[in-house]
Amino acid sequence: MAPGRETEPASDGQDGQGESVVAIVLARSTDTVQTVEERFAEAGFTVGPASGPTFSIQAPAATFESAFGERPVHADDGGWTTGQGDEMPLTALADDLQHELVAVAFERPVELHDEGDGMSLHQEDG
Repeated sequence: MAPGRETEPASDGQDGQGESVVAIVLARSTDTVQTVEERFAEAGFTVGPASGPTFSIQAPAATFESAFGERPVHADDGGWTTGQGDEMPLTALADDLQHELVAVAFERPVELHDEGDGMSLHQEDG
């Protein structure tokens, strides 16, 4: 990521809702990732380094709500979700940005489970 592109969003200070929310952005092409990253940075998100067509965004829930028209909420398993599921709706974004995105999704927490012969790693289905 180029210097100066990372921004620190301010806390919105409403009932702990200033807590940072992290989502993974999947762009349609590696050719447009830099432009998409810049658009999210301009909207107040902290943008993580890209890996192929993906990168992370982080901000308070209020910033997500402002950009996507829906506020992320705590999921029962401790992760983040929305009333529509684990992806942010893209319809509130500008048409050109919608066209460049496949999804903006929340990762589900991973838990270790003992299966009798040691610990194994399982993805929670939520």
